[in-house]
Amino acid sequence: MAARSRHVLRAEGASPADAVSTRTFVTDLSRLAEYGAVRAEFFPAPPTSVTVEVSALFRPGAVIEVEAVAAVPAASTGR
Repeated sequence: MAARSRHVLRAEGASPADAVSTRTFVTDLSRLAEYGAVRAEFFPAPPTSVTVEVSALFRPGAVIEVEAVAAVPAASTGR
């Protein structure tokens, strides 16, 4: 998850530090501490967040899905 997310952010001239919010869907809240540990490594300053437990995710076998919103200055993207 982290490598793919970094790649997507970099492609738009951003980094995890630019994240302003996350929405996380997990299939088992008892594993929330594991997610928290990875989140703390990925985001230098954790953004605001919402975490929701769901019965299943789109990808079979997936246990977590994270949606992040990043604020990127227009000059960073060349647009």
